[in-house]
Amino acid sequence: NTSTFLNFTSLVNGGALADGNYTYNVTLKDLASNSNLTATRTVYLDNAAPTMSFVESSQGNQSYLSDNSTFSIAIAFTEANFYNLSYVFSNSSAYNRTNRTYPSQTSLTFNSFLNETTTFADDNYTVNVTLYDRAWNSVVRTIGFTIDTNTSEIGIQDGTPKNNSVVNGNSIFMNSSWNETYFNNLTFVFKNDSTINVTTLSNRSVPYVNFTSLEDGNYTCNVTIRDAAGNSNTTSVRTFWVDTTAPQLDYHALAKGNNTYLNSNGSIYLKMALNESNFVNFTFKLFNGTAANT
Repeated sequence: NTSTFLNFTSLVNGGALADGNYTYNVTLKDLASNSNLTATRTVYLDNAAPTMSFVESSQGNQSYLSDNSTFSIAIAFTEANFYNLSYVFSNSSAYNRTNRTYPSQTSLTFNSFLNETTTFADDNYTVNVTLYDRAWNSVVRTIGFTIDTNTSEIGIQDGTPKNNSVVNGNSIFMNSSWNETYFNNLTFVFKNDSTINVTTLSNRSVPYVNFTSLEDGNYTCNVTIRDAAGNSNTTSVRTFWVDTTAPQLDYHALAKGNNTYLNSNGSIYLKMALNESNFVNFTFKLFNGTAANT
């Protein structure tokens, strides 16, 4: 595109030019046909914003991490006229701004907190990444995550059978109490010698479960809590017995029969036959028409 002007104050306007590389120079002529040519200059017209994204290997946005020593965030971008990449890494109490220039790379990986070896406090963190090209077009991407290394607090609450207890009923209520900011789920494990029941609840408002239609036998139970970062804690195992069957009791064959007359000098010998796995005690009651002995 060549334009000729007859004054010294003219401005050349190239119009609606497409993005790309352009060169220009100026030639001056006088009336005697003398001329002089300036050096040729190159300009780059760039109106397109860069493209940038977090690659799949990065921690996902709003993710939870249980490792407080290292993490990785990878950036992929496309920009022919790359100038600068900067990021701000911050938590609730501090931030650090870093500018980096990598004109020959198409992806970057940041490891640890600004490549330091220190561990991170449990907190919410944000990484804000900005890329500029040489025409000062820019693109911004933000990713946030939470570091949580704390072990959740969990316990079995009242209402659940105590350890080594015997329950006269065919249903068991298991209740838990816990303390966890980033709650994920509770897992109740309830089993006997032949079956196992694993119940997982993700509703933080329901810390209990009811097991019904239980057969007599020996049972164990515990509760595990997991948080969003994968930390977990499990209660101790409780053992108890479900026993809804009345003891089997009868007089032993050596015991005197009903309506027997004795000449025993004031003593009576009794012997019982018993079948009961959860035995507690015997109670003998001897009485006549006016008095009783227990």
